[in-house]
Amino acid sequence: MVAYADLTTGMVLCSSVRLKLPQEQLDELCRTAADLLTGELAVLFAQDLAPVDETCVQTAVLIDQHNVELFLRTPAQPAEALCCHCSSDIDLSDFAQAAHITLLAISVES
Repeated sequence: MVAYADLTTGMVLCSSVRLKLPQEQLDELCRTAADLLTGELAVLFAQDLAPVDETCVQTAVLIDQHNVELFLRTPAQPAEALCCHCSSDIDLSDFAQAAHITLLAISVES
């Protein structure tokens, strides 16, 4: 499942899923993206990594036994994120690269 979200409003703007998901699940995915990319921990990481640029946290990954969640944003559109929920058997490196390229293309069109 892939969703494009506005982190400032907490809204999923569009999504691509095999089976329709309840809105609550999409909302939770958006909240998680906002927490990881712009929340308190993201700010602390950004201050440690690059004190001048608080938007340096561009990618976050959550992994458990069955699932991988990947959250991406770009400096050009820091309020928007691509939120991906996949099975744990995905090739994360290849998928993350393709997701990043897709997000860059979306950012250019916006």
